[in-house]
Amino acid sequence: MSLRVILASAGAGKTQELASLSVRALDQRLSSSTTEGGVLAITFTRNAAAELKARILSVAIETGHNLLARKLILNQAPLYTSTIDGLIRELYFHLAPLLGLAAYQDLIVEEEDQIEVRALLISELLQKLKGSPSFLRTLRQAIRLELETAGKRVKPEAILHQECHRQLTETPLQSHIRLLLHKWHTSLIHPTEEEKRWLSILPTQKGEYLITSIYQALHTYRLTAQRLFLSDLTTLVWLTARHVPELLTERASLYTHILIDEAQDTSPLQWEILWPLLQEVLAQNGNVTLIGDPKQSIYAWRGADYSQVLHAWDKADEQKTLSDNFRSHASIVCFNNNLYSKLPSLLEKYKSSGKKRNSYSYATKAIEELKHLYNISKVCQTPKYISSCEAGGVEIKRLTSRGNETERAKAIREIIDFLNQKGVPAEETAFLVRRNEDVAKLRSLLPDLPLQVQSLPIGNATTLTVTLRYFHQPGPVESCFLRWVAGEDAPYLEQELDILKSTVDESDSTPLQKWKAFYKVGELWWSKYFPSQRAHWMLFLSRLYTLLLRHPFYGRAEILRWWENKGKYIELQIPSSPGIYPVTTIHRAKGLAWRAVILPFVEWDLLSTQWRSPTWQKVPASALPPSLRKTLSALDKYLPTSDLTSYLLPLKISSDTKEEVFSELYFAYFKSQVIENVNLHYVATTRAREYLFLITSPPLASYQKGANSWGGFWTEENLGKQIIP
Repeated sequence: MSLRVILASAGAGKTQELASLSVRALDQRLSSSTTEGGVLAITFTRNAAAELKARILSVAIETGHNLLARKLILNQAPLYTSTIDGLIRELYFHLAPLLGLAAYQDLIVEEEDQIEVRALLISELLQKLKGSPSFLRTLRQAIRLELETAGKRVKPEAILHQECHRQLTETPLQSHIRLLLHKWHTSLIHPTEEEKRWLSILPTQKGEYLITSIYQALHTYRLTAQRLFLSDLTTLVWLTARHVPELLTERASLYTHILIDEAQDTSPLQWEILWPLLQEVLAQNGNVTLIGDPKQSIYAWRGADYSQVLHAWDKADEQKTLSDNFRSHASIVCFNNNLYSKLPSLLEKYKSSGKKRNSYSYATKAIEELKHLYNISKVCQTPKYISSCEAGGVEIKRLTSRGNETERAKAIREIIDFLNQKGVPAEETAFLVRRNEDVAKLRSLLPDLPLQVQSLPIGNATTLTVTLRYFHQPGPVESCFLRWVAGEDAPYLEQELDILKSTVDESDSTPLQKWKAFYKVGELWWSKYFPSQRAHWMLFLSRLYTLLLRHPFYGRAEILRWWENKGKYIELQIPSSPGIYPVTTIHRAKGLAWRAVILPFVEWDLLSTQWRSPTWQKVPASALPPSLRKTLSALDKYLPTSDLTSYLLPLKISSDTKEEVFSELYFAYFKSQVIENVNLHYVATTRAREYLFLITSPPLASYQKGANSWGGFWTEENLGKQIIP
């Protein structure tokens, strides 16, 4: 029995370590007399699962495990890789017969099928307007509120779409809690001062009747269509893990070793599902390995909680830290060692300066957490990078004034000239930005520099957009575009587009015929006019074929609905092209590396944050006003009363709150944001192999020197200064 926790800093060979452990576990399993149990590797994306499988095979071949390699190739090895969502599905299908529930695959509403579900619900709800003055009144209130906050026109369908989407993506318990909160709000005729304070931090109400109507419509759909969503499955598995874990632990006998990759990105709800399985594997003398890096936890906005990894570290039978860095030049490793090991203590003198909302106590506690995450033993690495040349280094370019974009552009061009002299090609020089908006800003600074965004929605392909618009109802814009691009061939292209429309409209057209009609139009576009958009079309056609096979009777209306809600947002991963500079966000850069990395806008806040939208927070039951506690007692039929020591509520809290319970909740959020502010910088500065450049400008006038932002932090000349020789 062994619980192993591995902390793997950036560039430390995490995937290689995970693959080696998997090979060792599989070899032990194959050499033992037993035929029971296998190795389960849990990753967070399908791509990561595929990469891990390939790496395991590679390690098996390199280490001479020929029998294992052969079994892996033939898919006969007892190796199972799964995403968290995939594991939850598997657990549901295991539980369903035990609980008397349906267990057929068509039961689950896939992500793309949700588009049709929303359209069906919205259609039914709009029909309700005719005979329900209350529904019409609350819908008008919701539209008025949206007009006030968004400042733009909005259709009733958009409001309903927004609320349906939210209730479909949240768990049924969360939707039920929102419904209870709305009922509580409408039942307060003369609220007390305590109740008023709670009303101020709960989400803005859009009308109890509107929320109730959508909730009831969804409930009816589940019953009549006999279908469930992934959130439904997750809730059921979570409730089972919490209250009847023995029903789940039977699955543990299938595995002798469970490995969890990127453990810092797991949410609290996912941990509650995983822990019974992990504990049962350990109880059966199996092994559990968690591998991750809390310093690379940059997904707090979607519920990731790195604290569970640290909790597991404290009680692990085996603790291991991967301290070698195989990715970066020694100068970059030393720069990062020096910066991040000293950063928390350097921030001490700035914690009480800056904007008012950054209170001394919040910053003090957040810095203590940074000291825990970024202590020397967890930060400092030994460089092991082997390069054909000895060159490498770090440079911080400090601009003289804020908003001087001409100076910033000049600094970037100086860097590009330097890298050209060093022989670093454009495709090995990456620009990393924090927000998508920064990409457009970078393009405006360097209009003549060939920049390539590494990930783009296929809706950005003009030929696809024009085709789908023409497919719907051609207008003057589409006609002008056809004439401008195709010239004399425009009538022929219009003819093919008309054939496409008629083929899809024909009731006896097969999915293959519909797909071929799209393919023929796409081929005309990429073969004669826009060869660069071929990849966009191929991804579109691939996803379209899957859609048509699942829904063979889809016509124009359904395909257009899919395109508007889902299709045009599908992202195409674009590989680096020779002579073109890759541009990507820091979130998408995780796991990648380039010879040179440029961070053109290193100016985001360090010790400040803003609670922009409601987030789900655990609140002690004792802190709630009696009236709210009584309303939430309706959850007793889902959760035993003995477990209701706290409730999960959607809250939006400001930093100037005086109540202790609100203050603690705000601090928890504040701390997570401060950690993420630093972690984003850590991920960014650990992507470079040989050269790292940071460009920063002074902070706003309202900040004191060095306070609260990277821009201010780097104005201190002696901080992290390491110039390329």
